Amino acid sequence: MRKAPVVAPEDTAAFCLGLTAYGMMTSGALKKGDTVVHNISAGPLATAVTAVAKELGVTLTDKTDTKDASMAISVDPGSKLAKCLGVNGTLVAVADKESSTSVGSSQSISVSDIVFNNISTVGFDLPGYIANADENTLSKAFTAVEGMVKGKKISVPGKVYATADAAGAVKAAAGGKEVPVFKF
Repeated sequence: MRKAPVVAPEDTAAFCLGLTAYGMMTSGALKKGDTVVHNISAGPLATAVTAVAKELGVTLTDKTDTKDASMAISVDPGSKLAKCLGVNGTLVAVADKESSTSVGSSQSISVSDIVFNNISTVGFDLPGYIANADENTLSKAFTAVEGMVKGKKISVPGKVYATADAAGAVKAAAGGKEVPVFKF
């Protein structure tokens, strides 16, 4: 039976972002010291990816002229990050926020790179990761991310609101300064 993570309600957004970052970063065969190139804009997800990279001991960069990277994480359709990959690299194509059905769609990678450099491609979205990961993988991910959230290595400002204060929660979310969490 799956053990649920134990995080404070105000840390649930941080946990979800951390689990997304951890899932993406463990979609390939990374080893300590490997390089991962990404095109994630600055923000909470980029912060979570940075924290997970440190935890895994890999180098993270957004330099698109990187060569021989072990992994490329792309959130932009049409990205050419695959050109940064070395032999046996992994391209992780992340579902965009508008349509999780477009995972991996329109990523720019040549067939010759796939064949001759043994490049693998992985589509990633959090619900799919949770639904399809085996129990050991998910347990390891939950434990790692729970520890990073509790240790404040991954954090997102959050506040718990009573359901009666829905207007306050919406106002806080619109302000972009915190993630509202409802207490039922």
